[in-house]
Amino acid sequence: MKYLSELSLKRLFNYEYMLSLTGNRALANQTIQNYLKKGYIRRIKKNLYGVASLENQGLIANKFEIASAVNDACFISYHSALEYYGYANQVYQEVYISSLKQFRDFDFENIRYVYKYTNNNQLIEINLDVKVTSIERTIIDLIDSIKSYEDIEELIKGLTMIPILNEHDILAYLENVNKKVLYNKVGHLLSHFKERVFLSEQFFSTLKNKGTKTRKYIIKKHNELVEYDKVWKLYSFNIAKMIGGDLDV
Repeated sequence: MKYLSELSLKRLFNYEYMLSLTGNRALANQTIQNYLKKGYIRRIKKNLYGVASLENQGLIANKFEIASAVNDACFISYHSALEYYGYANQVYQEVYISSLKQFRDFDFENIRYVYKYTNNNQLIEINLDVKVTSIERTIIDLIDSIKSYEDIEELIKGLTMIPILNEHDILAYLENVNKKVLYNKVGHLLSHFKERVFLSEQFFSTLKNKGTKTRKYIIKKHNELVEYDKVWKLYSFNIAKMIGGDLDV
């Protein structure tokens, strides 16, 4: 148990970290195998280990810490980021991980860790051992990935819990993503929450100026869309009805 105190502080580690502790490859290999056998540590995936609690044998680290440690260029995103911030309406059995470095999806303790492609590391927050997209980027990524009524419904439930959004961060991220129709989708959805999350008229004016001027659809299944938003030139669902009249729209 010579190295266990250092590993417990680290919580999650790879072979290179063990090698830095032991200073010897043979000893690093031997220590890892010995600790695995005794249940001091668990193998999460190839070259990623977690320290087990001596009380219940479960890992000290939680699923968000594990997701953040998959590689040095990854971060929690999409629905998992919403869940991390406490704005999701359910607990998921999968964690979405965006990464500049590709990795294979894997399972650990009934949780599926899912790779999401990205080439953008803008608006990432680091909270202790957790790397996660900011709430502003999370909302934009979710809007950009909408494929169904259920996706919008989940997003609306999250937006009803968010106290404030930084409009400057939203505009900077949209500029980086560079999708004209996304400006329309963001304006269409966030206009229903502008007072609640403190978004200015100038913000929406900028979205209109940068968005597309042609008619678009919020999802590909056009037959499901029931309304046309003339302001944002978007065929969509009845967002006000989905919200339920609890907000000023």
